Parts: sequence; structure tokens; C-alpha cells
Amino acid sequence: MVPREAYKWQTGLCDRLDLRGRIRVAREGINGTVSGTADAVRQYMEQVDQLGLFPGMQWKVSPSEIGHAFPSMIVSLRDTIVNMGAKLAHNPATNGRLAEASALAGRLQGKRVLMYCTGGIRCEMASSYLKSLGVDRVAQLHGGIHEYLKAYPDGGRFRGKNFVFDERIAIPSNDATVVGRCRVCSRSFDDYSQKRRCVHCRILVVCCDTCHDAGVPLPCDSKSPR
Repeated sequence: MVPREAYKWQTGLCDRLDLRGRIRVAREGINGTVSGTADAVRQYMEQVDQLGLFPGMQWKVSPSEIGHAFPSMIVSLRDTIVNMGAKLAHNPATNGRLAEASALAGRLQGKRVLMYCTGGIRCEMASSYLKSLGVDRVAQLHGGIHEYLKAYPDGGRFRGKNFVFDERIAIPSNDATVVGRCRVCSRSFDDYSQKRRCVHCRILVVCCDTCHDAGVPLPCDSKSPR
């Protein structure tokens, strides 16, 4: 099935099942998240599996306490299922903690690199990229933090909440310990649900209600004075 056919098939299936979400279709495969009733999601997984195009597909299923986790359904044709070439809102030169993987390749030679991300797909792409740069000892957390928290409901070695790219914003483990801090006053705080953003680059910023209500301008890490 070529990408355009897969795009039409996915669009029709999601419409019939009244699903909402985001799906990218590319020559290398598909990547996305959908939300709907338990029965609709089950039917979606069954019909995709029946196609036989993605043997061994690892489905990641989690509940949503807010109903649909997306406002609409968007299926898009893309060049790749994970955008590795987008320009970042942050300037790595400004905060000293971000760096391009290509610049790190020399420092990583001979070392074991462990990678993890939300659901695993970005690590699939990033690990392949590192290997193409000659970094051979690369391992990744299978299924990402999502599957890790299913295996270790108390959080295991993971602390905090798993940031997700839908209306749920972040999914906690059973450990209620707050590890986040307000970007302005440094009080313990980890609620992204109000979607407060950096005044410069619009990235989400952790800001407590007190600082927000006081009208304090919100800078992200890369825009803060040092």
C-alpha cells in the first residue's frame, strides 16, 4: 500500500469509528495517536493488524479521564513519520545544555548510550541516526516511558509525569511526588494543564498559579538571563 492509499484508508477508518487524533503517513510507515471509545479503539487496532502491513505492531493503550484526548482527527501525508530536521525554538548556544547529536558523536565513541522518550518512536529514529554517525553501543527503552510506567506503576526509577502530545498533557505514575518547579519562583509545581507558555518562543512553561496571577512574564530556560 503506497502512502496516498494508506492515507485514504486511515482517514476513512477513523471517520467510520468516530476517532480523533493525529496520524502521520509516510513511505516508512505510520505514526500517531487516536482516541475514542474502548470498542472503537479495539476495532481500529484489529483492522490495522488485519492489513498485515505492520507485523509485530506494539500498541500502546492508556485511559483518558477527559473523554477524547484530541479536538479533531487529522491524518497527514508527510515525508517522514518523525520530523528530525525541524528548527528548534530554542537556540542551543543560549542555555549550554542542548547540543546537536552530530556534534556529540565524537564524544560518544566507545561509550554506551541509553535513550528514552515518551513512547519510543523518537528513540527509534534517533538511535538509527546515532548509529549512522558511527556510535555503535546504543540502547533504548522499549516502548518508551509509556510502557515503562505500565510495567512499574509506582514509577520505578522514573520520577515525575510523562509528557504526552494530546489534551491530557502529562500522565503520572502512582507516585504523587511533585518533582517539577515553577519557572519563576521555584516552588514545587508540575501542572501543565493551564498551558502557560514562554512569552518569546511559546513553548510550554511550568508556572504556579501565584506567579501567573501576579502577571509575571514567563521566559523559558533558553530565554532566561544568566
